[in-house]
Amino acid sequence: MENFNSSGYAQVVAKAWADDAFRSQLMKNPREVLHANGISIPESVEITVKPGTGPAKLELPLPAKPAGIDAATLECLMPASNCCCC
Repeated sequence: MENFNSSGYAQVVAKAWADDAFRSQLMKNPREVLHANGISIPESVEITVKPGTGPAKLELPLPAKPAGIDAATLECLMPASNCCCC
C-alpha cells in the first residue's frame, strides 16, 4: 500500500469524475475508498470530501509545538538544517 501521492490522488479524482457510483462511495466512505485504491491515510487524519467547482483547496493544520522540545531538536527536524547533532 502506498502513502498519499499526487498520482494516486489524480487517479481517484478521474475515477470519481467518470463513475457516479464511485463518487458516491468516495463521499460516504473516503478512507475505505482511498485505501481500496492504494492510498493509505493514517487514522489520526480526518478526511473530508468536499465536491466543488472552484479551485482545489488544501487545508494544512499546524499542530501545537510539543512541550519540552528544544531549539536544537527543531533545527534537526528542518530539511535545510546544518545540524551536527543528529
